[in-house]
Amino acid sequence: NHRSGILNIQSGNQEKYIYFANGNIKMVISPHRPSILAEGMKRALGTIDDDTLAEAMRRHGETGKSLAEILIEFNADQEFIENLCKTQIKEEIFELFIWSDTQFEFVEGNPSEDRFARELLNLNISLNPSMVFLEICNRFDEWKLISERLTSSKDIPYISTDIYETQLSPEEYHLLGLTDGCKDFEEIFALCRLSHFQMMKTFDYMMSTKHYLELRTASQLKEMAKW
Repeated sequence: NHRSGILNIQSGNQEKYIYFANGNIKMVISPHRPSILAEGMKRALGTIDDDTLAEAMRRHGETGKSLAEILIEFNADQEFIENLCKTQIKEEIFELFIWSDTQFEFVEGNPSEDRFARELLNLNISLNPSMVFLEICNRFDEWKLISERLTSSKDIPYISTDIYETQLSPEEYHLLGLTDGCKDFEEIFALCRLSHFQMMKTFDYMMSTKHYLELRTASQLKEMAKW
């Protein structure tokens, strides 16, 4: 199928638009989020440090320059920018697999520039849907196991043992810095620089394998509140 057009997916108040060009995935947008590139930069922990991210966003806000232009000023090349977008596109599509009660509508034709930024459409991005689907299915199997152990976004992780910095990956170090025993998973995700899948995968590993963390569940918190 080599059709071109926009696939609109909705679930409650969540919404995404996927642009297919000649049958391949060209771009994804979520109206209530920053652009694919902005999200990709935020999630590129270990590749773009906190100071560089903050400076890029500051320049973007003050000058009106596009994030792609600013990254090039930081000596990034086109391939780096495209890879940020490709990675984030896959993250956005993976989220669709954990939505419930989804509705779909496909409209043939080219995307409007008021919805899809021209500078992003001009990037060399063309993802084979079958390959993306296969990658997501493999990840979804892993996600099902994680979600059986970490069942609620309202549960609160807390550090339960001494941890030495030399033992930590960048992802673990980042998440432990946000784990204060008060924030739940949902609140931590709002602050962290990992995708939702990567965040929960890392938390699950720190709990079930490394035993750094334990959980206060919603029911436990209610019991504690009675005291």
